[in-house]
Amino acid sequence: IQYFSDNKIKELETIMNKDYVEQILQVVGGSPRNTIKLLHKIYLEQSRIDENVSFFSNEAVKEGLNNFCMTYEYEMLFPESQIKKSIDKIMRVKKQEFEIKDLTDVYKVSSQSGINWVKNMLDYALVEEIDNSGSNKKRYQVIDKKLVYLIENDLKYLG
Repeated sequence: IQYFSDNKIKELETIMNKDYVEQILQVVGGSPRNTIKLLHKIYLEQSRIDENVSFFSNEAVKEGLNNFCMTYEYEMLFPESQIKKSIDKIMRVKKQEFEIKDLTDVYKVSSQSGINWVKNMLDYALVEEIDNSGSNKKRYQVIDKKLVYLIENDLKYLG
């Protein structure tokens, strides 16, 4: 931001509500490219709402975040992959933490199918196995912050 603003903007708090800054930083995951893409979405939303401002409105930031997460192009990271199918399965379960049984219940498939799906999710680093001490059932947590954002806000992934 500092580079593109000719050193005029050094912190996000100078252009938006500080309550959104941490959320933005989590969603972009430290990626400068994702940061620029997300800020572009916010800018477009602000232009639609009111382009004659020097501070992004909460509405513009929220809509920009929604749009960024709902349309993120995972296929660019994993060309010719099945990542979109893995994301669709996560989104249909609608939980940040889940078991294989959650997948099999939603899709009415065998446990082996659910296990295979979770293996793909793990390979794409969309989920991770979480501590299951004291239980014989494996549990998984969605770790991709864009998907976490979608689940928390009851939004759909549009791809």
